[in-house]
Amino acid sequence: MTNPKNFTAEQLSEKYLRGKGYDRTYRKLVMYRDLNAAGTIFGGTLVSWMDEASAIFAGEHMGSRRLVTAKIDELNFEQPARLGDLLEIWCSAKREGSSSLTVNVLVIRRTSRDSTDNTPQPSQICNSDFVFVAIDQNGKPQAWNMS
Repeated sequence: MTNPKNFTAEQLSEKYLRGKGYDRTYRKLVMYRDLNAAGTIFGGTLVSWMDEASAIFAGEHMGSRRLVTAKIDELNFEQPARLGDLLEIWCSAKREGSSSLTVNVLVIRRTSRDSTDNTPQPSQICNSDFVFVAIDQNGKPQAWNMS
């Protein structure tokens, strides 16, 4: 499946995303501890959430808990996330290899209701591909059961 890198606001609906093979795997509320000095989310915090969410998705898809993140594709932050924003992380299986799975990870921002922010509702924060590899007990790549 080919996943677009940039979704329009209309395409960020649950119905549309599920129809394109995405599953919502994670939701996070941006709190004070997640912010940098500019008052927006730390990039590393968001990448950590994306990695965890996509690892959960990959593990369920691959039928394995023993997997590692092998690669994170280019990641551009397109919109900021601020205190009180609800972030949704959506994942879709993009490419299956014998020991790997490429997961497209999409982060959607939903502003808080009392926000004075003029960003369209909802908006795409970022979109990237994460590659996971199934490993054996010795840390070597192993085939996973593709269904």
